[in-house]
Amino acid sequence: MASKSNDSLVVGVDVGTGSLRTVLYNLAGEQVAEDRYALNNRFLAGGGVEQDALEWRAGLAKTFNTCRKKAGVKPGAIKAVGFDGTSGTVVPIDSQGFPLGPALLWMDTRSSGEADEINSTGDAILGFAGGRTSAEWVLAKILWLKRNFPEIYQQAWQFMEPPDYLSFLTSGEVASSYSNAVHKRHYAHSGGGWPVRLLDRIDLSSLMGKWPTRLCYPWETVGQVTPAAAAEFGLPAGIPVVNGGNDGPIALLGLGIIEPGNVCMTVGSSTCFLFLHHLPHAIPGFWGPYPDGVIPGCNLFDVGQVSTGSIIEWFKKLLFAGFGRSGNTSGFAELEIAAQNLPPGAKGLSAFDAWQGNRTPHNDSRIRGALWGLSLEHGPEHIYRAILEATAFGARQIFEVMATHSLSADKIIACGGGSRNPLWMQIYADVLEHDITLTQTSEAAALGSAIGGAVAAGLFPDIQSATTAMVKYSGSIAAGQDSFAPYAEAYQNYKKAYPCLKSLAESQ
Repeated sequence: MASKSNDSLVVGVDVGTGSLRTVLYNLAGEQVAEDRYALNNRFLAGGGVEQDALEWRAGLAKTFNTCRKKAGVKPGAIKAVGFDGTSGTVVPIDSQGFPLGPALLWMDTRSSGEADEINSTGDAILGFAGGRTSAEWVLAKILWLKRNFPEIYQQAWQFMEPPDYLSFLTSGEVASSYSNAVHKRHYAHSGGGWPVRLLDRIDLSSLMGKWPTRLCYPWETVGQVTPAAAAEFGLPAGIPVVNGGNDGPIALLGLGIIEPGNVCMTVGSSTCFLFLHHLPHAIPGFWGPYPDGVIPGCNLFDVGQVSTGSIIEWFKKLLFAGFGRSGNTSGFAELEIAAQNLPPGAKGLSAFDAWQGNRTPHNDSRIRGALWGLSLEHGPEHIYRAILEATAFGARQIFEVMATHSLSADKIIACGGGSRNPLWMQIYADVLEHDITLTQTSEAAALGSAIGGAVAAGLFPDIQSATTAMVKYSGSIAAGQDSFAPYAEAYQNYKKAYPCLKSLAESQ
């Protein structure tokens, strides 16, 4: 059994949509200290969403040093650092590590037209990504940037995603993760490696010299913290740096999922369901199979919803000016209680959770969300509950598609900030008719990166022993008996919404 001593600590850094989070863990997987740095998202016309990558840099320095002080870390106690982050978020940088422009956030859909062009090639490599690329992914974004900002494309030394950028800043080494490469850059070892033919077809052949081509698993050392990085960020010089990659797949490690059977449910700004399987073929509307996406020898599948927690944050801001900054938690607590006291179905008010498009099963980045059934009877609590129910309905639709391919889950293990919301988790459990297991830490992505760092530092012999020692479960949210029955009619209305909204969108 791993020691609970704080003499050996590992750092997990997770760059999310709304914040950068740094967590210190001991070798029993216990959280010793945590800090977060708010990230500003700029929402632009046409579906654009941008971040400033320099905020990631500032956030790392601030959060790590805060954690170090909170924990009273002894010299030499920090043994490794691992980075993960949103996947499909891409920033052009120069050779000195400075951004040449804003980072295009994963949910930026301005490249929908470019994604359509890429899909029209019918290139065989797309078969390893469910048959289609997406505006959420890297290729479409870089093609859009090349066309709209050609000078930035020409000047760019590298196009990096958040964990690539931070591992470069701390170690001086250019590397990416298998999870990001297979998940958002169309790398497939069994399909010939990098998508060179596809890049040629879309006039991006020069990109092969402009993105990281060295790939690492989360437990493989990218490099060591340099003296310059130690001075800037406070990290100990010489400790291993690992690139955990995509925050979704690395959360599998943080939940102890290293073989087929269980499903990872990451509830944050979006909700993702990830699982490992040996199924060799694509499922329409699903992302995958990604060969060796996080565990060698297993195919990774990723399905999910673009907008879930981000819709809740949007609604909070409508209700509470400056919510999250002003700390108006009492008003939101009252809203939670009022919504909890409502019956399923929100008294006839329905929502469709596509504020920023639909990922699964429709793979439609242009569709947008809706509320319908509004009356003067409805208040904020009805709208809030309708949003929560819509996200759960979207998840049920995903699991129904899985069932048609004989895929099921022994366990659904939840993580992410949304897993701390009891009402939301209960609605998910009831609508899915499946218990939801919780872990001691909701920051499974950060824990997964820290677990990878622990193996890289030689603190565990392999990833299995590390997850066994560091992942702890804390209980579950039980689905009630006949839990779905009260939602059945509302769910049918939810499924009817997509074709209606698509027709409206196409007529505009």
